[in-house]
Amino acid sequence: MCGRFSQSMTREDYLALLADEVEQDIPYDPEPIGRFNVAPGTKVLLLSERDEKLHLDPVFWGYAPDGGINLDFYTYQRQIRYSTN
Repeated sequence: MCGRFSQSMTREDYLALLADEVEQDIPYDPEPIGRFNVAPGTKVLLLSERDEKLHLDPVFWGYAPDGGINLDFYTYQRQIRYSTN
């Protein structure tokens, strides 16, 4: 269950908690996200600021970009062993 978190409220609930009445016109993707157990590799809502405005964007939750390598200790040891032979 490593890397999981909860994002169960609706976009409107998050906006009500995070933005003033004036800022409620934050652009967002209308697709619902609501999940209690968000696993890496799934779509989540990300609140960010660009051009001095808040944006609520759907992004993929994960550890590394596509093509990235898993650098845990076991993988690191195997990489060294294979590269020296």
